[in-house]
Amino acid sequence: MSEAPVQLAKQLAKQLAEQSKDASVVARIVALSASDDAFLTTPRDSSFNAAWPCDYFHLENAAFTEAFLGLCGAVRDIDPRLQKRSDRLVPKKTDEPGFWRCYFGHLLAVLNGTELEPTAPASEAPPASGAEAGSELSHLTEEERKEWAESGLPAPRPLAQRRFPPASKLQTTGEMKAVQMLAFVKEAAAMVCSAETTAVMNTAAEQGGSRGAASELLQSQLELMEAHGFDRRFGEPSPAPSPAPSRSPAPSPSPSRSPSPSPSPSPSPEA
Repeated sequence: MSEAPVQLAKQLAKQLAEQSKDASVVARIVALSASDDAFLTTPRDSSFNAAWPCDYFHLENAAFTEAFLGLCGAVRDIDPRLQKRSDRLVPKKTDEPGFWRCYFGHLLAVLNGTELEPTAPASEAPPASGAEAGSELSHLTEEERKEWAESGLPAPRPLAQRRFPPASKLQTTGEMKAVQMLAFVKEAAAMVCSAETTAVMNTAAEQGGSRGAASELLQSQLELMEAHGFDRRFGEPSPAPSPAPSRSPAPSPSPSRSPSPSPSPSPSPEA
């Protein structure tokens, strides 16, 4: 039994190295960390569960430790969000062995092409019901949803789904210093060109087409902006109060014009 987890970890590492050159596979791998499910739900692959029991995590086994750490390093290179997930879920909702075992079980399903309930493209997917459509904004109140809908900006996602956590304080008005602007622009340019962003946008495109990819890119930029301490509504003018109806002054009466005096008759010359 002790050899089975070692062989499984090595098999996963080999498959990952071979398939990580495929952008569509990388996009599906990165999509695993978009929610907590891949880290908290037990894999449904019976062969995986048999090879790697839930109570097996023997780091005293040098072969297992080497294979396990190598696999962790490989997946972290593909998906940097894994560390943030680990920091948030361990030990609050699961332990370290359970976190990685569940994830590797779902990873194997992706690599084998057996992941359950693949998301259909937006053009083929049935329209979402009201409850499903609202679930993405379930962390917002009805009033907040209305405000964001009227603002023209996408509503902020739950913290667990953000690529970049916001700063503790967000500036909404005032001036943006040149050094702050340059720091944001520099990091934003690197973010847009990164492999992670490419993978995330590919996943968004598979789910929502070009609009989904554009929306994801905008969200990433706004979240990075908030990570730098600027609210996504920074610089947005406050709605001006409605002006009070003006009252036209009553027309002043036209001054009366006295009739022009008749010209006096010229005296007739004396004879």
